[in-house]
Amino acid sequence: PQPANVSVFSEFLGNQESDAERAFLDQFAGNELARLAPRLDPQGLALLLDYARVSTDQADGRPEELLELLQTPDAVQAAREVAAVSVHERLRDLAGSEIDKAAFLEALRSEFPDPQHFFYHALEVFRGLLHSEDRDDRFRRLMRIWVGKVGTAVRRGQYRRAELWLRAVLDASTFPEHRAQEVDDSLVQISSSEIMSSVVQKATEGGEAAPAVRLLTALGSRAVNVLVDLLAEEQDAARRRMLVDILSEVARNDPAPLTARLNDSRWYLVRNIVIVLRHTGDREAIRLMRPVLSYSDHRVRLEALRALAMLGDEAMPFFETALGDDHPTVRQTSIALLGAQGSTPAERLLVGALERRSLDLSEKQRIVEMLADRSGPTARAGLEELARKRFSFSSATRILRRAAKDALKGTQA
Repeated sequence: PQPANVSVFSEFLGNQESDAERAFLDQFAGNELARLAPRLDPQGLALLLDYARVSTDQADGRPEELLELLQTPDAVQAAREVAAVSVHERLRDLAGSEIDKAAFLEALRSEFPDPQHFFYHALEVFRGLLHSEDRDDRFRRLMRIWVGKVGTAVRRGQYRRAELWLRAVLDASTFPEHRAQEVDDSLVQISSSEIMSSVVQKATEGGEAAPAVRLLTALGSRAVNVLVDLLAEEQDAARRRMLVDILSEVARNDPAPLTARLNDSRWYLVRNIVIVLRHTGDREAIRLMRPVLSYSDHRVRLEALRALAMLGDEAMPFFETALGDDHPTVRQTSIALLGAQGSTPAERLLVGALERRSLDLSEKQRIVEMLADRSGPTARAGLEELARKRFSFSSATRILRRAAKDALKGTQA
């Protein structure tokens, strides 16, 4: 490198917080930066090392290439000098005082952090920096490091570590309120489809899914929306099932992002969203499914009906709607679910369905069989009324009347 080149490079280092200047610096390979390092003045070297440290922590950083730069003799010597000055000042404060050396060393040793807890100390330090850092450029750097730490942990399959980095910022947050937008912007990067895909891929490769689910749950609605998009595009059936299971856990505490997607035009996506909502067991979210009973594809209506059945007697109006559905599978499922309810309102609805023209003979015969299995007064009264019907030219009516009489004989026996 020529002196002029070094001078120009130093100018870019001094303005590295600018996106344009950083884009320029990012064009250099690690070995090129290592060759430039010895030609920089102390201030320039410090800026270069600062850039290198941040880059190695970023999701798109080049840790292998920049590792050599971070381990240059100048960098190591500079770190040693800083530590030496700190120790010298500490010992100078003790000069002239009479102390028990053994006791002093023991006390000093007790202050050394346990190597097993280094990671947790780093999290606490990071939280402290978020609280105390009031310089815009330095706070942005903290956010870049944060995004990088989470992304790196995810790529390595260290979901618990990624979750702890995430919660270090989000749980009982220490950053000032006016920094919330910057934190939210960083969360958008963390919640990218690339990172979410990595989590899902590793979870479907036979790994432990629980840590990944906890990480995604910590991301909240951002993760839900990205996972829904992945679900819409996934072609592999096993991965779709895994996504449904993951979404069911992640959305359990906040299903609102899912209910907002129930009007999607892709029937297969809406069907899977309904399945997820059913798995969450959230009654309020399930109540919002009533419009889905009018969805154009019967497979979506079918899943919505199964979910609405979780509301018990509250679901009777939904069953009544489904009994008039133009698709036989939906009607038959509605009859089966009503039979499984076993309540008086369900029996009353089954009895009334015998008069519906929307049901065919086989469906009404199935209702008679269900009523015959009931011991309640509503079911018996319905069978008796059907058995008392007078002669009819309709063969269907005669068949149902005979079925009702047989059912009554069976209950008497």
